[in-house]
Amino acid sequence: MAITEDVRVWVDSETTGLNIDKCDLIEVEFLLTDKFADHVFDSFRRVIKPDDEEWHSWAEPFAIDLHNNNDLFKEVNEIGVSLEQAEQEFLDWLDRHSLKPKLYSMYGANVANFDRQWLKAYMPKLEDWFHYRNVDVSTLRNLAKDFYPKVIRTMPKVETNHRTYNCLPGALAQFRHLRDNFLYIEEVDDGLD
Repeated sequence: MAITEDVRVWVDSETTGLNIDKCDLIEVEFLLTDKFADHVFDSFRRVIKPDDEEWHSWAEPFAIDLHNNNDLFKEVNEIGVSLEQAEQEFLDWLDRHSLKPKLYSMYGANVANFDRQWLKAYMPKLEDWFHYRNVDVSTLRNLAKDFYPKVIRTMPKVETNHRTYNCLPGALAQFRHLRDNFLYIEEVDDGLD
């Protein structure tokens, strides 16, 4: 399916902790939406099994509890693919949609810098595919909290078990709320068109 309109690729990842030098990237998912995030065209998710057989010994305690409870560690062992395979599959997925590197590739995420730094460290060809600009939902949330707290009080609550398939839809719901209640400015005809 070729997408011909402006799109946004939303990204979420799960890791075995917060220390990028010691921990591993173990789940990544992409959602392809229109630029307003009203329509989800497609999604692609991969669970990744680290090369080191002792990968679980490097996991941080909070991540061990979290990912044992949400079954991600179980999936890593049962269906995890290599980083190299996952990276190539994501690039192939983007190509199947006829998306061009750095052009359509507006990158969006709940916490864009976190996910992006992990992609850069573990999937550099994939991270390089994206334009340098990001849409970061957490930044919008923080600005709304500071300047228009009512917007935050009415924002949809996101229940997540820290799996990408739960986090991304929640981030999109919050983005749409912030777009409509914090970023919205009624267009005025300035007569210049």
